[in-house]
Amino acid sequence: ADEVFSVAHGGLNHEWYTTDVNGVHEIFIWADEDTDIGTNSVSLVWFNSATNKMCSETVFVDVFDVSKPKIQKATQNGKNVKITWNGAKSNYYDIQYRVKNGSWKTVASEYSVEETGMKYTFKNLKKGKTYQFRVRPVTPTYQWGTRYGQWSTAVSVKVK
Repeated sequence: ADEVFSVAHGGLNHEWYTTDVNGVHEIFIWADEDTDIGTNSVSLVWFNSATNKMCSETVFVDVFDVSKPKIQKATQNGKNVKITWNGAKSNYYDIQYRVKNGSWKTVASEYSVEETGMKYTFKNLKKGKTYQFRVRPVTPTYQWGTRYGQWSTAVSVKVK
């Protein structure tokens, strides 16, 4: 049966629940926008009805964003195109491009936006070609390996 408990992380309280699947409890936490993406330590507090006592434990949980980012702008400057995006909360992104309707090519895998912000410049593109660009959030996690969010809707730019 599902049960609702409370969890404290960084001074914030979040609601969470467990689901019993073949004797294993999976914990789902609804994090707010201030929760750090990646591995977080979380203090769990619950009532154990078998022992009639309150229990607590600090565990490590992996938080990742699976939302779909949105490319806000694609700006051409000569043979270069700079894209900026928002919407997903992640420090790393996969970035791809293609000549319209061609195969996607990854130009950056787990690209860090911590210092540069959510932007990337594609350089030395061919004049007269129409290119499409897309990004997706990537979160390396402690326990589950790399998690991938949804790809943004591709935007097209014809290089003049």
